Amino acid sequence: MAVTARLRDSEIREIVIGMAVVAVAVLLALLNATAERGPELSDGGAGGVYQVQAAFPRIDGLASGAEVRLAGVAIGRVVDMQVDDRFRSLLTLALAAEPPIPEDSSAVIETDGLLGGKYIEIQPGGAEAMLEAGGRIGYTQGSVKLEELLGKIIAMAKARRGLDQPGDDE
Repeated sequence: MAVTARLRDSEIREIVIGMAVVAVAVLLALLNATAERGPELSDGGAGGVYQVQAAFPRIDGLASGAEVRLAGVAIGRVVDMQVDDRFRSLLTLALAAEPPIPEDSSAVIETDGLLGGKYIEIQPGGAEAMLEAGGRIGYTQGSVKLEELLGKIIAMAKARRGLDQPGDDE
């Protein structure tokens, strides 16, 4: 009996799909590695860079080097993270000198999509005075844990349907 090493159509299809998945993964990795990362802030070059601080109650998932954005455009990076004497996360942000940021602006930790990375979004205020180097952003909103948010939504839905009975513990 001669044994032939012949592939069935389903096996060929699985190999092609596997190769396509690997090719897409490699392509995404290359795009991510070469993607525009916002302004280069390490040298304080001709455009000018200054640092400000912001204290947050929690920064879950935010990493050093995370982007700082204004209207969705990268204008800076998180360059340092510490815990202050009131047990808040004290972040140092390196920002491009342009555009100037009003001193009453706020900073919010946002998520890029449902499962994306965290970044800081600056929401400009209306003051005429601008935030100076070494200044502090006074209004901040910390990170929201997805698990806590989903738990609250589920609890609200149960309460609306009358499923939450007194004495029920989850």
